[in-house]
Amino acid sequence: MSKTRTTSPVIWYELMTSDHKAALPFYAHVFGWTLAQNEFTSPEYSIVNAGAFNVGGLMTLPAAACAMGARPCWMMYVGVDDTEAAIARITAAGGKLQMGPQDVPGVGRFAVVADAQGAHFYIMKPISTEPLPQVPDGTLGVVGWRELHANDGEQAMAWYAAQFGWKQVDSIDMGAMGQYRLFATLAEGGIMNRMPDTPVPFWTFYFNVAGIDAAVERVKSKGGADSHGPASGADRPVDCLLQRSAGGHVRHAVGEALNRPAAIHSDPNALSPSAARTLHPRRAPRPAPR
Repeated sequence: MSKTRTTSPVIWYELMTSDHKAALPFYAHVFGWTLAQNEFTSPEYSIVNAGAFNVGGLMTLPAAACAMGARPCWMMYVGVDDTEAAIARITAAGGKLQMGPQDVPGVGRFAVVADAQGAHFYIMKPISTEPLPQVPDGTLGVVGWRELHANDGEQAMAWYAAQFGWKQVDSIDMGAMGQYRLFATLAEGGIMNRMPDTPVPFWTFYFNVAGIDAAVERVKSKGGADSHGPASGADRPVDCLLQRSAGGHVRHAVGEALNRPAAIHSDPNALSPSAARTLHPRRAPRPAPR
């Protein structure tokens, strides 16, 4: 696949969960993550590394968000040149502003938005102008693939192309499920029509592991449950519902591909519009590696 570079890459990933301090040992066991020791890690916000590379941030869901029905979920940040201008474009094209914009001192200006079909994500104008680190393909523990389950994959691809300059570089015919559209930003991902039993559109994120079977066993050893799979093949994701003793739940996806091993993805029901408005990362991210 061509690695087209654009001006609006995905720059960070964030887990909002019922207890981020309790979540860290789970992920450390499954993926080997370690807690980053820097000025952005705080009691309210943990930044995690896979080896020498940042993976993302972990934070506890605010009580107000939980009261409105929010559940643990992974979210992505898309880098933009101007937060207000991006909001104006997004809302003019049928998207919605869910929260913000707000400043995180020393980090950047962000907002929570939804695309025209309702999938949530962050946008951020980072303060840092440093180039994003180049992470070798296949690096274990980092996001290796990002995937949108949309109401209409063709329309969604056109929407993200218009908003952020993302380019469709290929497609795979999945028969009755339609086309799986492969896109490129700073990294790669796919857009597909959501399954009939999926209630709303959502983004999902795949994390690289050395082997699916061993990773699933690590999940189970820490109280998780493999609810589907593993499945082989380059484009067949595996859903894994992880129910942790820390409370709450995170819906994960793990996919075994030719050279595209594993993943975790967000709960499609996790973030309602009202709950989104209550979120405020105490410590937001620096640009992520992929």
